[in-house]
Amino acid sequence: MNATQLSATEKTAILMLALGEDIAAEIFRHMEANDVKKVGAALSRVGRVNQDTMDIVLNEFHQILKSNEPDLFKGGFGFARNALEKAFGNSDFGQDIIRDLAHANPTMPAVELADAQTLYRVIANEHPQTIALVLAHAGPAKAGSIVKLLPEALKVEVIQRVTRMDKVAPEIIEEINDMIRDEVERMGFSSRKIGGPEKAAAILNAMDDTRNDILDRLDERDPDLSEDIRSHMFTFADLSKLDNRSMQGLFKAVDRSVWELALRDANQELLDLVFSNLSSRAADNLKDDMDARGPQKLSDVRDAQKTIVAKALAMAESGEIEVGMDEQKVV
Repeated sequence: MNATQLSATEKTAILMLALGEDIAAEIFRHMEANDVKKVGAALSRVGRVNQDTMDIVLNEFHQILKSNEPDLFKGGFGFARNALEKAFGNSDFGQDIIRDLAHANPTMPAVELADAQTLYRVIANEHPQTIALVLAHAGPAKAGSIVKLLPEALKVEVIQRVTRMDKVAPEIIEEINDMIRDEVERMGFSSRKIGGPEKAAAILNAMDDTRNDILDRLDERDPDLSEDIRSHMFTFADLSKLDNRSMQGLFKAVDRSVWELALRDANQELLDLVFSNLSSRAADNLKDDMDARGPQKLSDVRDAQKTIVAKALAMAESGEIEVGMDEQKVV
């Protein structure tokens, strides 16, 4: 953390970190509500602060700090939560701020800074759930590179866990981030809802033909989960990327009543593509029939869209049409 780039709010948070939770709580009690939220968020975000940065901040406040741990000071969600609880107890105001901080999607800076090879060396022997959590915080390309390095038996399992992952306590994320940072430093190397099917799909989309092997084996282990991931790898909105020939073929291959439902919640680009590949009369008839249906359940619309996407992927696999997936063609 570079002290010259710190905002006034961040410097205040670092000073409170140096003073400890009890004094920080007392300071919170004398602050305006808006300032409490700002400094509380900064405290939750600040993580670890090195001695040099701490000294610069303290000198700005004309103070001298004596510490039992002069090399490192640790902030984060835990410090912010404890200080806020001491300041405001179980009041609605304090609990609302803590709740907001807990839902602020904490990141893993150590994961963002380390390269894929280094991360793999750090987490290779960790529990699959820990590996999945790290992958969920890495960018798709980096996560895909890590998955390629995993043992074959572990690849499918961690993708499953990424897909099923939902909310994770900020303390756990901080703990794993600290573990990774410490291990990266020890090894001498320089050093982001959490998961879900969208994240797993993004990771697989960033991979080469290894992706298909993982999905095939996932089909055998958990067909429903595999289908969920596949549906996020190519979505209904992505149909707008089809060329005219492919759209014409897909439109003919799916029952018209399914299109009437699915297009009720389509983006303008896709609507334009569909209607432009129909005759004027056919396009007008389709629009009239869509209007005549009246309001429809969103779940029915989504089911219709999934039907069309599944057909598009099947036709792509057989070579009848081409669909774009992350700038790669799947034929």
